[in-house]
Amino acid sequence: MAEVKDLRRKNEVLPYRIENLLGRDGTGQRLGLSSAEYKLAHLLASSSPYNVKKEALLEARRHGSLAMNDGVHIKIVDVFICKIRRKLKPHGIEIKTIWGCGYQMEKADADRFYQLTYAEDVGEAA
Repeated sequence: MAEVKDLRRKNEVLPYRIENLLGRDGTGQRLGLSSAEYKLAHLLASSSPYNVKKEALLEARRHGSLAMNDGVHIKIVDVFICKIRRKLKPHGIEIKTIWGCGYQMEKADADRFYQLTYAEDVGEAA
């Protein structure tokens, strides 16, 4: 039964996610995230509660880039995660390091991320 509720919740926010992926303005900026940081945070939230490998995060960062082999090292993911953590911490959202596997956002943190991101007004999510 819980799975059905979870699927319904995901279907309710799907139009907002699609708008965001197509370039909806202001969603990441509400949390102080750059567009690249927002892509990675969104991937972590949408993958919750599963781990996301660094390679997948790097590919998400590169998405839309003309040159896939742009010389960016995998360690840049660590830099982005550090920046994202610092910006999301005041909102009570954490990103966990899963040593040897990548990163993870817990379900409660992902829900909070969506609440803050997709609220019509920032005051609604407070």
